[in-house]
Amino acid sequence: MSVKQTLSFDFNWKLTLFVVFLLPLLSSLGFWQLDRAEQKTALLKQLETQLAQPPKALVTDHTAANDGITDFSRVFVQGRFKPEKYWLRENQRFHHQLGYHVLMPFVLADNTIIVVNRGWVGGSPFREHIPEFDTPTKDITLIGVASVPSDSALIQEPDTPVLLWPHKILEADLDIMQNQFQQTLFNKTLRLDVDSPGALQVQWQAVNMSPSKHTAYAVQWFLMAVVLAILYIIASTNLVQVLRRKSP
Repeated sequence: MSVKQTLSFDFNWKLTLFVVFLLPLLSSLGFWQLDRAEQKTALLKQLETQLAQPPKALVTDHTAANDGITDFSRVFVQGRFKPEKYWLRENQRFHHQLGYHVLMPFVLADNTIIVVNRGWVGGSPFREHIPEFDTPTKDITLIGVASVPSDSALIQEPDTPVLLWPHKILEADLDIMQNQFQQTLFNKTLRLDVDSPGALQVQWQAVNMSPSKHTAYAVQWFLMAVVLAILYIIASTNLVQVLRRKSP
C-alpha cells in the first residue's frame, strides 16, 4: 500500500531574498519596455502626421511662429551652404555600410545659421580620409524636417574652437558645436528630404528601436520572471516528487 505524499515547503531565506529582489525587477523591466513601446508608437504616429503636412517657412526669431516649429515639423529655408566648416558625425550606417552624416552650416537671408544634416556619405578604414561630395554653391531652397539633436551625456566632445575642418564628432550637440564654430547657431537642425537640393544619401530613422522590438524585450523579461518563479517553487517544495507519485 503506497503512502500519499503531501506538498511541503522548505524555506531558504537566502534563496527567498534573492527571488524577492529579482522578481519585481524583472517584472518592472517588462512593464518599462511596454511603456517604451507605447511611447514609440505615439512618436511614429506624430511623425506620420507631421510628414503629411506641406512644409512651412522656418521662422528664426523668437515668436509664436517659431515656437510652433517642433520636432518633425516640415519646413523650408532659403540661403546658401557655408562649406568651409562642417562636421562629420561618425559611426553612421546606410545599407549596412559604415560612414558619416554630413552636418553643414546653412546661412539664411537674415544671416541666421542653421545646421543642416545632408545625409550619409561612405567612410574609409583610414580615419584621416575625408569623404568627397558635391555642395551647391548658389542660393537654394532646402526642404526638410526640423529636429532637436539629442545629445548624450555618455559621449563627451571638446567644446573648444576647432582649427582643423571638417571636424569629426560622435554626437550632435548644438551648444558644443556653436563653441567650436565660434558663431551663433539656430537652436534646431534641418534633416533634408530625399529630393531636396544638397541631399546626399538620405534614409532617416525616426526612432532607434521599433515598438515591436520593445514589446519583444518585454516578453523576454516577463518570461524570465515566470521561469524564476517556477524554479523557486521547484527548489523550495517537493512539488516534483508529489507529481511523480500522482503520475500513473
